[in-house]
Amino acid sequence: MAAMRWLIYFIGVQGRSKKPCPFFLDRDTDMRIDRLDGGETYDLSDPKRPDAVMLEEIWRGCSQATSHPTEGTNHPNVEPPRLAAALTLVMGHLQKTVYAHKGRSLLDDTLGRSPL
Repeated sequence: MAAMRWLIYFIGVQGRSKKPCPFFLDRDTDMRIDRLDGGETYDLSDPKRPDAVMLEEIWRGCSQATSHPTEGTNHPNVEPPRLAAALTLVMGHLQKTVYAHKGRSLLDDTLGRSPL
């Protein structure tokens, strides 16, 4: 849960907002995707976009789940199928921005198929 929460935050999504989440403490030391060459925060300009809404809900659900159990509550669903869908969105965004900017493949790099 904590890793997914961080990945979603890393691409600029937190709660419900039309703009990227703020840096945690200090812009000079905190890390977010837009500090990487080619990195852009996730487009949140349309708050009704289903993918953006899902990422916001999963971020919130993961945040709540790190504090206490959420099963049987009205907290956002963070079951494995939804986490997998969110991870697919995050990986797609990373590929579209940072990796494509460098002419690389996230999948190939992860599987060790790219020359480094």
